[in-house]
Amino acid sequence: GTGAAGFRGCPLLLPLPDDLGLVDWTVDPATDPSSSTLVLAATEQACVGGLPMGDRLVIVEVVETPTEVGVVLGAEPPPGDAFDCPGNPTASVRIDLDDPLGDRVVRNGLAWGADLAELIGALDDG
Repeated sequence: GTGAAGFRGCPLLLPLPDDLGLVDWTVDPATDPSSSTLVLAATEQACVGGLPMGDRLVIVEVVETPTEVGVVLGAEPPPGDAFDCPGNPTASVRIDLDDPLGDRVVRNGLAWGADLAELIGALDDG
């Protein structure tokens, strides 16, 4: 095969664990780069009837490199099924980093793309 080099420049989305739903997020403008606390605004993507995530929110992975922070969030599905989709509330998520954020870029850890080898290396070291 062509190997990972064939994907260079295209984001390669990694799968979430089977029991978790996708959570989209943005960096909260309240995040202070001189702090080691990263604040995200997270929204569950599945149809869950507008239920708040609460304890169902899972911080799947946080990978820190000298230039980037990769974050993967997921949500456990609520009990029951056949929910409607009125839109889900946004939750504030606080993540404690090893070092202050500084000028590092915060990225979706599911889409490391060409940096996948670096991500896997960081995971193997952890």
